[in-house]
Amino acid sequence: SGAPALEALAALGLPRGSALSSCVAAGEAVLPRLVKLSSLLGPKFVDVWRSGGELPVELELPPTHRMHHSIFACPVSKEPTTPGNPPMLLPCGHVLALGSLTKLARGSRTVRFKCPYCPAEATTAMAKVLHL
Repeated sequence: SGAPALEALAALGLPRGSALSSCVAAGEAVLPRLVKLSSLLGPKFVDVWRSGGELPVELELPPTHRMHHSIFACPVSKEPTTPGNPPMLLPCGHVLALGSLTKLARGSRTVRFKCPYCPAEATTAMAKVLHL
């Protein structure tokens, strides 16, 4: 009786294992990138994660676990980032698209602007392109 169910899951591109095993496997797949993010953000990583209840960026899952989207959408513009409009890490630990940072800084790399999510100030020059 289990064979038709497994065939149906395979036809839909869904995992054959339990939901728990899928979650554990996905977590294991992104763990190296979480470690990298942690090293980039340092102590801010924990603060940002705890204050927002979620990671400041989305993590790309390997093809075997792509049942959910893994596109980072800028929280300001609500648009997905692209290679021409990459996610940018602010010194405070929040992440915005380059286009949103450019608008906040009025096109200047040195004009200070307030982070839309905390009281920290930054410049576009202080932001780092986030590669995960």
